[in-house]
Amino acid sequence: MQSIVRCVVLIFAVGVVLPAFADDWKAEIDAVFEQWDATDSPGMMVHITRKGEVEYSRGFGMANIERGIPLSETSEFNIASMSKQFTAAAIAMLVEEGKLGLDDDIRTHLPYLPDYGHTVTIQHMVHHTSGLVDVLGKVDGRQFENGWGNQEAIVHIKKLDELKFAPGEQYEYSNTNYLLMAEIVEAISGQTLRAFLDERIFQPLGMTQTRVDDNLDNLEGDNVALSYSKGKRRPAKKLIRNDYLIGDGNVVTTVQDFEKWHRNFTTREVGSDVFHDMMLSTRPLNNGDENTYAFGLRVTEHLGRKALIHSGSWIGFRTIGIYYPDEEVSLQILANNNHYKYAQDEVATAYFKGIGE
Repeated sequence: MQSIVRCVVLIFAVGVVLPAFADDWKAEIDAVFEQWDATDSPGMMVHITRKGEVEYSRGFGMANIERGIPLSETSEFNIASMSKQFTAAAIAMLVEEGKLGLDDDIRTHLPYLPDYGHTVTIQHMVHHTSGLVDVLGKVDGRQFENGWGNQEAIVHIKKLDELKFAPGEQYEYSNTNYLLMAEIVEAISGQTLRAFLDERIFQPLGMTQTRVDDNLDNLEGDNVALSYSKGKRRPAKKLIRNDYLIGDGNVVTTVQDFEKWHRNFTTREVGSDVFHDMMLSTRPLNNGDENTYAFGLRVTEHLGRKALIHSGSWIGFRTIGIYYPDEEVSLQILANNNHYKYAQDEVATAYFKGIGE
C-alpha cells in the first residue's frame, strides 16, 4: 500500500513539475526583452509558431506611447527590408507566366536607365550581384522630409551610370535592385505593386492586415506600431517616416499575417512548385563562389538548422523573420525601436533547447 501511495505522490509531483520545467524556455525569452516592457517605451513583438500553432507570442512595450497602445499580435509593423521577399515573389510569378525572363536586360523594361557598359539582368538584381550603386547611400536623409517615393529615387538612379563592379562578379546588397524590380512589376503587370501583391498573395493567404505602404496616408492608425528612438537613459522620441519607397521596403504587416506567409513555404497554398523552387534558388558568382541570397531571402543555416532569413532596418524599425522549413517553425521579432539589438540567436537557442531539439 505504501508503495502505491509513493507512486501516486511521484506521479502527482511529476505532473506539477514538468509543465513548469517546460515553460523555462519562455522565461528565458521573457528575460531577453524585459528591459523594454514599460508603458513609456517602444519594444517588440516576439512570435514563434510550429506547424501553424502558436508556441510563444508576447509584446514588450508600446505600439503608440502617446496614446497608450501596447504592442500586440495585431500591431502593424513596417518590416523594412523584410519586404523584399514579396517584391521577389511578384517577379517570380511574372517569370513563371512567361511575361519576364530572369536573363532579360533590365533596360528592355526600364529604357530610361543609363547604358552601364555591361548587361545587367533581372537575375543580377534579384541576387544583389548587379553592381548597381545603392541610391539610398547616395542621397542626404533630409531629402525624404517632404515625402520621397520611387519616382524621386529614379531621378537619382539615372545619374548613377557607373557600376561598382561587373554584374555577377560580387555580391553587394543594394536597395536600388529592389526599387527597380518594383518598377518592372508595375510596368509588366499594369498594376501597382500594392495591388499586385494584395491580389496575388495577401488576399489569398488571408493576410488582411498586410499592405504595401505606397503613400503616407496610414501612418498612425489604431493598430499601427509607430517607430521610436530610445536609449537606456533617454526618453523615447517618435520618429516620423516621410518616404514611400517601395520594392525595397515599406510593407506593413503583423506577426500573425507574416506567419501565414512563412507557413506558405510548406503548405504552398499560394504558388506552384515552380514558383517555390524559384523563390529558394540561388546563383553562384561568376567565379563559382556561393551566394546564399535567393529571391528576397537568404537560404542558409541558423544555429545548425536550415533557415530562410531576412532582416530589416529603417527609421526606428528593426525586424527579422526566420523560417525553419524542416521543423516548420516560424520565428519573428518585430521591433519599433532603433536601439534594439537583434536577439534571434538567444530566442532560437532558448526555444529549441526548451522543446528538446
